[in-house]
Amino acid sequence: MMLVAAFAAIAMLFAGAGQLQAQTDGDGDLLALPTGSFVSQGEAELLLITQVIDLKGFIETLIPGTVTYKTTERAIFYYSVIQDGVVSGQNVPVAIVLGLENVSQDMYGATPAELFGLRQNAINMLSQ
Repeated sequence: MMLVAAFAAIAMLFAGAGQLQAQTDGDGDLLALPTGSFVSQGEAELLLITQVIDLKGFIETLIPGTVTYKTTERAIFYYSVIQDGVVSGQNVPVAIVLGLENVSQDMYGATPAELFGLRQNAINMLSQ
């Protein structure tokens, strides 16, 4: 079951990434604080832990170095940074942006479309 959830999350990054810019806040600013109603910090932590565990299980089935492997690796890092932010007391929207600031660094190689996909997936997962 967790493999299916992880694969679905990765597939969403590829499938809908082109449409995500129109769904972001304001003028499509990747680092704009998301608005809306979000789950509590405790619930966010549990959701993020589950997401990271699912993705870690999924990555074990992949061939290292492939595009899917690298995309999954970045997603694990992204959700882990959000989780760390929530655990340290940041509210959910700030933690989402913190995760994006970290994973958008050039050394990680994430494309703008992938970043918008990660952002939208986190907002969807952590919204009430």
